[in-house]
Amino acid sequence: MNGDPYRSAPQPADRRVINRSGAAATPQRAAEEPQPIREEAPRSTPRSSQIRRSDEYDDEKKSRKGLLWTIIIALLVIILAIVGWFAFTNAKSSTTGIDTGKYQAIFLSNGQVYFGKLSDFNEQSYKLTNIYYPQAQADSKDEDAEDTAASTGIKLIRLGDEVHGPENEMFITKEQTLYYENLKSDSKVSGLIDQNEKNK
Repeated sequence: MNGDPYRSAPQPADRRVINRSGAAATPQRAAEEPQPIREEAPRSTPRSSQIRRSDEYDDEKKSRKGLLWTIIIALLVIILAIVGWFAFTNAKSSTTGIDTGKYQAIFLSNGQVYFGKLSDFNEQSYKLTNIYYPQAQADSKDEDAEDTAASTGIKLIRLGDEVHGPENEMFITKEQTLYYENLKSDSKVSGLIDQNEKNK
């Protein structure tokens, strides 16, 4: 009956939460219950960062290749320069007829003869090194004679032992040169020069 004073008022809905143990828990206690931690999936590296790293690696690789090619080209240029220089020297020697492995005798327009290593210095002159010149032997007991070719009666004087002390090299103009000859390796003059050079 609506007018029944003893009739109870409608009860509020039970808001208790049943926990795992089966006991009822109040809403406040339920809120205090620790919630399971959700593990977040690892974030992948942004694609733009991966592309940037790949580009940097490619640039570094290209720079290393470029440096390697530069070194190789430089070495090739040096080798070609050396080979060209030797080829040019040999070609020049072949045109002049000078055998660089032997001694030469050079005859000048003033009647003087010199022995030594002859080379083509430039278009106007020759260069002579390891120079010796013959001198008639007046006395076979002359102590100033370095070496004597007894059969010919001459002695060889090494240039540089004179009073004025010149260096043992000479530049001779081609206009003063009558001709020059390559000496045999077993000639007496070549043997005397070799012996003197060893005993210096």
